[in-house]
Amino acid sequence: MATFDFGERRKSCDSHGNPREVGEWALHVQCPWRITGNDRVLVGNRDLYYPADYRYGGEAAAGFNWERDLTLRDKLLDSLFKSGAQELIVDRTDVYEAGGLHIVFREGLSLDVLPCDSVSDEHWRLFEPDKDAPHFVVTGGGIET
Repeated sequence: MATFDFGERRKSCDSHGNPREVGEWALHVQCPWRITGNDRVLVGNRDLYYPADYRYGGEAAAGFNWERDLTLRDKLLDSLFKSGAQELIVDRTDVYEAGGLHIVFREGLSLDVLPCDSVSDEHWRLFEPDKDAPHFVVTGGGIET
């Protein structure tokens, strides 16, 4: 599952009581997604399956384990968000047929969420972390709240 936070950051605790920061809104994605800019994919969900030092056309290092090792997705997301080099501001959002989501940022980047099956329990959800409020959930069967 990929998670994206939006809005002002605030302190919270995870399910084990460890401190963390969350945004005002959280988007949890359990289907294909990608971040694009300059007419190319900058990072996508399948980058998880390549080691951080992967080069196009190369082979993954022997023994690479995406559950244990640093992945290309980790590296690319870190370069976009965690370095603090840019703060993305949402310009607009569009929701398409069959639960597709397109978020356009002022900085020229976009996040696309692309449900691609009819049987998935959940494709994505938008909610306010740590609040007892309804979640907006998109599943293979439609929208739930």
